[in-house]
Amino acid sequence: MSENLTPETAEQPTETVEQSIPTQSETPKRKKPTATQVRSQIVMWVLLLLSGFLRAIAIHSFINPNHFAPGGVTGIATILTYVTGWNSGIFLFAINIPLLVVAFFFISKMFTLKTGVSLAVSSLSLMLFEKINFFTYSEEHILAAVAGGLMGGTGLAVLFKTGGSSGGTDIIATIIQRKYKTAGVSWFIFALDSVVVLASFFVYDYKLTPVLLAFVEMFVSARACDFILNGFKSAVKFEVITTHGDELSAELMEKLHRGVTKVEAVGMYSQDEKSLLICIVRRRQIAQFQKIIRRYPDTFAYLTSTSEVFGRGFQKNE
Repeated sequence: MSENLTPETAEQPTETVEQSIPTQSETPKRKKPTATQVRSQIVMWVLLLLSGFLRAIAIHSFINPNHFAPGGVTGIATILTYVTGWNSGIFLFAINIPLLVVAFFFISKMFTLKTGVSLAVSSLSLMLFEKINFFTYSEEHILAAVAGGLMGGTGLAVLFKTGGSSGGTDIIATIIQRKYKTAGVSWFIFALDSVVVLASFFVYDYKLTPVLLAFVEMFVSARACDFILNGFKSAVKFEVITTHGDELSAELMEKLHRGVTKVEAVGMYSQDEKSLLICIVRRRQIAQFQKIIRRYPDTFAYLTSTSEVFGRGFQKNE
């Protein structure tokens, strides 16, 4: 049978194999990061360092000198510092090491790296602050709790912006949330934080003041963090039901320079055809919005607060 093969057909398989072998020129080249990507990475790491530094100031300057322990690992580290006299940075990092190992395997490597870097900066800063006798405040305990909450909440917000976490209960909560999507992790975190705060009652000479200061610090920290993450992008959403949809929409767009979405609607009681207008405005425009809609009879409106507003008119350079 091989005698019937012509030279052309005999060489065909060899040519097919040679064509299937990729040449060096066909190997895909790895794209170099753009200037924007490099800048974004630099900003991210700077923010990570800043977050760790701010949290260290909150602990060293305001929490430790006033003898109260906020929730989470920070509170545990503060209590251990009060009992042993050792630096908070040692306990802060040591307690988080096993949690970082768990996060490495169950969450992601980058998440673990970001969290670990921030914790390392906080721990090293706390040790440095002790060596150089960095500023501490212990005159008014309530002011110290507020200042500590503002400083710590700012540090947390900056950290969350980069995709990291504060470690401790945040790592546990993230793992639970990934495994059980509907789990109420906020209550879990609150319970653990409360246990630490209530335990401080027995550590700080059976006094109620440290417990109250801890709750003040936790509240201020949460509010500061939430405001930084959402407050600058907050707005107000108006929903207006009216029979003057076209006229009202035109005036809102002309005077407020905001877009309006119109949806045809029917009043179920009167069976009259109406328009549902949806408009999102800045908070400073609420009074002007209300002034406009008052001129239109048979108009019903209500507003709700919104956060994390994206899109045209609510971003810079637009």
